[in-house]
Amino acid sequence: MNYRGYHITSIYDSGVERGNGIVEGYYCEVFRSDDEDYSNKLDDFCLGIGYEISDLNEDTVDKALKQYIDNNIDILNNISYESKTDRYKNIIQKALDWFSEHYESKELLDILHEHLDMTDAEIDLFGFDFSDKEHEFMQIAKFWKSAKGIWKKPMFRTAVSLSVMQ
Repeated sequence: MNYRGYHITSIYDSGVERGNGIVEGYYCEVFRSDDEDYSNKLDDFCLGIGYEISDLNEDTVDKALKQYIDNNIDILNNISYESKTDRYKNIIQKALDWFSEHYESKELLDILHEHLDMTDAEIDLFGFDFSDKEHEFMQIAKFWKSAKGIWKKPMFRTAVSLSVMQ
């Protein structure tokens, strides 16, 4: 059943625990409607005869499923959001892993800094470990990139040329 952006599965269960005994009912699982392969279960619960449902009639079960979603919509929305956020994090992590497998350190560091605009702290957070030499290389590259405007000035160019010659 699809209801309010969620897909709810239900299967007959002869062993639903309620009170001090076992009753017939349904075991139910909740997924986002766009989770076509049912890989990210958001919630599961049971409906027991004499508790959440009065009988095993399909209409009775459908009504109870809708009531469950209505009663828990805020919680499900939060879980669904977290699930989507985790998925996005996983995609980003996989993309960064791919970059690290296909680019040399200097090139990768340039991509992370210049194209993805990541800070050193963010790079560390994702588990990248660049040696001090590579990091020093990037700091020098950043300096020269920022100094482009200064380099065009004749006095600065002469001063740098003289210091290099000494």
